[in-house]
Parts: sequence; structure tokens; C-alpha cells
Amino acid sequence: MNPICKLFLLTTAVISSVQTLQFNSSGYFTIVQFTDIHVGPDETKNSLTQELQRNILSWINPDLVVISGDAVRTSDPVAPGWFEDQWDKFTAPMVEAQIPYAYALGNHDDEGDLTRRQIVRLDQTNPYSLRNKSEGIPDTANFRIPVYASQNGSQLVAHLWVLDSGSYGCGDLLTGYGCIESDVVDWYNEESLNLKLNMELMSTTLLISISLFQNI
Repeated sequence: MNPICKLFLLTTAVISSVQTLQFNSSGYFTIVQFTDIHVGPDETKNSLTQELQRNILSWINPDLVVISGDAVRTSDPVAPGWFEDQWDKFTAPMVEAQIPYAYALGNHDDEGDLTRRQIVRLDQTNPYSLRNKSEGIPDTANFRIPVYASQNGSQLVAHLWVLDSGSYGCGDLLTGYGCIESDVVDWYNEESLNLKLNMELMSTTLLISISLFQNI
């Protein structure tokens, strides 16, 4: 077989396998969370952040990585392509380790040259991003990730809900941090009800950037 074809088939097999999450044979499912890593204009700090990410992934070898907001930050105007350059940096450790990840947006992520919708569309181009095949609100960072039993790859045992908690302003409030908006809450309630009606009662975990108490 042509070496290029072999490489393509191997890559396809790896990508396909990371899209289905399962508890391991010991009954554990391990998540590593990276939050507020603020990749930006300081390349020395960026390199240290990447080194720390790689070390943590090597030590723990998790089943999933969650980037829970504020992966980037800038207070200055940026040129086109800035966000994608930073995105390449903070997702590289997961790609290298072939570990799937979920990206929940924070209040700083859209301060560069891309809107939240554009960020989601960019992230969907990464084969290790679970936004690719997860059910959710189109073109948003609101989606759910199914996790299956260790002995039965078709038995759902958990759902991880990734919800966008916005940037600034909540509902009619124009100041303060963002929040999970009412349309997202409606989507969550509808999805949860459908799961219950289908007898899919299981463990659930909510993954967001801005904690609920910050909006109280």
C-alpha cells in the first residue's frame, strides 16, 4: 500500500477512536481542565504554558481535556489571523498527545479578531475537538458530550454539558460578567427532558467558564 494511504488510514482511525468517550476498565474517566491560560503576546509565557500543558498530559494521560474559557487574552488591537495563531498554540499539546478536548468560551476569548461564532467554526476544524460531532446549538459553544460504559460502547452512562457563559452583560443587565442566557437554558431543559423521556438517566456534569455565583 502507498505510504501516504497508510498514513491517511492511520490518522482516520485515530480521529475516529477519540470521538467516542468511555470509562476505562477500572471504572474511571479522567478529565484535565485548563482554564484562564491567557495565551497572548508574551511568547515566553506562551512557551511555558505549552510546556506545562504537555507535562500534565504526559503525567495524567486523561481521557478528555476541557479548556474552560479565557484560553487567550489581549488588551491591544490585533491583526487578522491573531486568534488562530494563539489557538494553534493552546490546542497543540492535545493534538500531539492525541487526546480529545472540549472548549468552553470565556469572557476574554472573543477579544481578538474573531467573534464567538467564528471561534466555534475554527475549532470545529480540529479533529480532536469534540464540538465536531457533538449535538448542540449550531455555531455556538453549547453542546453535550456522551460518555459510554467501559464494557459496552453503546451504553450511555454520563453526559458532559458544555455551555457558553458569555462575556459581559447578562440578559437585560449591560454590566458585569456574562451568564448562561435564557435561550441556552431553554435548550438545556429541552434536551434534558428528551433524555429523561428516553429513559437515559445518567450522571451529568456542567462545564462552563464564568461560575454561577459571579452573577448573583
